[in-house]
Amino acid sequence: MDDIEDYDALKNADNTRMQILNAAMACLIRHGPKHTNISTVASEARVSRPTVYAHFDSLGELLQEAIARGTDLLSASIEAHSMGYEDVGDRIVAAFMHALSLADQVDVLRHPMSFELATTNRDTIPVEAIDAARDVLGRMMGDDLGELHEANEKAETVVRLFLSLAAYKRPESAHDGVDGFIRRVALPALGIASKD
Repeated sequence: MDDIEDYDALKNADNTRMQILNAAMACLIRHGPKHTNISTVASEARVSRPTVYAHFDSLGELLQEAIARGTDLLSASIEAHSMGYEDVGDRIVAAFMHALSLADQVDVLRHPMSFELATTNRDTIPVEAIDAARDVLGRMMGDDLGELHEANEKAETVVRLFLSLAAYKRPESAHDGVDGFIRRVALPALGIASKD
């Protein structure tokens, strides 16, 4: 009987932790990092502040994990959207365009460098973003991504280009222009010959 109770406690703890993480992501999207605190997350998750602290040592730890989870979800969405394209160049363009459409819907993606966490500043791309981009690019490009150092450089280039494009509102009529820009800039940077 103790084993079942221990399992239920562990299961509930995991569910509560995910509930808190999901609430933190919702708060980050809705309020931004400057207005997200333990109280707003606890309220969103419908748990007490002590419950949040039982799962996370600090707001920084909670936000880091929420950002990592959000990055994983974003990567999965981008990959699912783009892997249907047979041509690698088309896959990359589709991935960029999908990521940009998500940035149009979620303001915090448009200004990810506004996070004032230990791993970020205005000149440094968060390691988690580079790792996520490298993983997705690796699945899209295979061995063409290159060795780790080259793969990291390509991933950082992709993240910086995404941030540049996401930071500016684009009129709907610019869709083809962005697509063309990605083909002219991103594909050569990744060592991919454009079909155009």
